[in-house]
Amino acid sequence: MISDVKESHPKLPIGIVALPPKQEWQDYEKLNKVYKTTISTYRSLGAEVLQENEVQPWASQTIDKLVARAISFLREG
Repeated sequence: MISDVKESHPKLPIGIVALPPKQEWQDYEKLNKVYKTTISTYRSLGAEVLQENEVQPWASQTIDKLVARAISFLREG
């Protein structure tokens, strides 16, 4: 769970892909309310909520940051 990971590794970035419902779907209003509640919950737990087109840039930036931290840690240690 997100909260478990954040508790043991608070600096570890967590990204969640959440796709919003489409307006043409039956029960759109209900689904959109659930979607908004869901993304709010994920954010409150410390996750970044991503749209489909944001995954690749987020992953690349996150990997770059994690590699930089690892290199810095190895140099210090």
